[in-house]
Amino acid sequence: MVKRWILRKSGRRTLYLRREPTQETAPENILRSLKNGDIVSGEFMQVIRASREVGFVNVQHLEPQCGSSWRIRNAHGTTSTLLRKHPNDSNDAPNTVGYATEGELVVGEFVFVKYQDDKRGGYVKRRHLKAMDNDKNSDHTQASHSAAMLVQQRWTVMDASHDGAWLRRAPQAGCGRDNVVCLLANGDTVVGDFIYIRRVTGESGFARFKDLEGDGKTWRIRSAAGSATTVLRKRPKDGHEAKDMLCCAGEGERVEGEFVFVTHKNGRRCGFVKRRYLTALLPAAAHRGASMHTVVL
Repeated sequence: MVKRWILRKSGRRTLYLRREPTQETAPENILRSLKNGDIVSGEFMQVIRASREVGFVNVQHLEPQCGSSWRIRNAHGTTSTLLRKHPNDSNDAPNTVGYATEGELVVGEFVFVKYQDDKRGGYVKRRHLKAMDNDKNSDHTQASHSAAMLVQQRWTVMDASHDGAWLRRAPQAGCGRDNVVCLLANGDTVVGDFIYIRRVTGESGFARFKDLEGDGKTWRIRSAAGSATTVLRKRPKDGHEAKDMLCCAGEGERVEGEFVFVTHKNGRRCGFVKRRYLTALLPAAAHRGASMHTVVL
């Protein structure tokens, strides 16, 4: 079953199904106009390698980076991924351009799709495509999301000098009434994966705690997945759309930040707590159902 997408686009500009994967919007390159909510199907994106080879890769083997950059992450765990000449499932030599290696960075923007029962397909920008909930991979995606929730980083609040720590609305030191959600008592458990950080170049965004190495306010980027770059997000949540991504920080880059975004009481309260008032807890799931252990990180 081919992957299905629902079209999503903000603003008033028209969505186009293009003949060729280019920015050109002249009539000769437009097959039809599309609108928000239309359903299309397709699973191959045209990408360009650093070697300038151009071909099609199944979207399941691509991990978003920043903008139109993607990293090869083969869904089947192989060390290389087929780059096809045409956007179809054929593995024959005439349809082979080459092989991209695991972890390789490529550039791509257009996915080859078909609209309803049209026999001829065209190209739509990936950022306008949202995977359908009833896609063949949705069960796996949902299961992965649920599993991720089970192993979210958990923390216990502990400020030895006071009765607890402030849960703030914004990642800033002010503790006036307009910036305080509540006081978290020592021993309270909160959940959160993201720290608000600032690069030396001025950009500020959210990075996963597991992708940072250090203590206090100064950190070094250390991707848990071994990537050369780590995504800084606009919001403290997972997202694979370009709109969710702010920029990429390079491996080893130094950044600053002291506020962790956390939720409390099953999400009924959320906000920022200073990292120094949080002691990391190792999820029980990591020990196959063993009781929760406290780990100082």
